Amino acid sequence: MQKLFAFIIEVIGWTRVVLSPLFGMLFVAVLLYYMFPSEIMKGVGIGLGVLGLIIGILWANHVWRKYGTIHFWSKISATPELAAESKEPEVENKKAK
Repeated sequence: MQKLFAFIIEVIGWTRVVLSPLFGMLFVAVLLYYMFPSEIMKGVGIGLGVLGLIIGILWANHVWRKYGTIHFWSKISATPELAAESKEPEVENKKAK
């Protein structure tokens, strides 16, 4: 049961990694289509979407094998600002002495 839960969480993380380049490429595709609306740009947009999906799948598989997707997202989501705030008073105290 615990392994199944861990696997499901990793699949959710994998999906998040796949969606990142996919949404980026779809955003570019939509911008290009609205700037130059034509059948050719529609094909280019679909191609960019497929390219984003392929890049996302390859990247997600690499991340899953090398780090684990949840570990990867936790590293990205970590906020160094919180650690910097706890260190600032120490620096100020050293300057005051």
